[in-house]
Amino acid sequence: MKEPCNTRLALHGFIKLLADRYGPQGIRFNAVARGLMECAKSEFHPGWAATVPLGLVGYSS
Repeated sequence: MKEPCNTRLALHGFIKLLADRYGPQGIRFNAVARGLMECAKSEFHPGWAATVPLGLVGYSS
C-alpha cells in the first residue's frame, strides 16, 4: 500500500508548491486524491476504516 500513499504525498507537495508560487498572483489550486480502497492486490484490515473520517471505504470492481 506504499505506492498510493507516495503518489498522494507527491500530489500534495506539488499542489502546495504551485499554490506557494502562484498564490500571490491570485491563482488558486486544488487537488482531489482518492481515499482508502479495498482491492484484491493489497491486504485490507477492517480496522483501517475507523481511521477515515466518514468511515467509508472504496471498493474496486
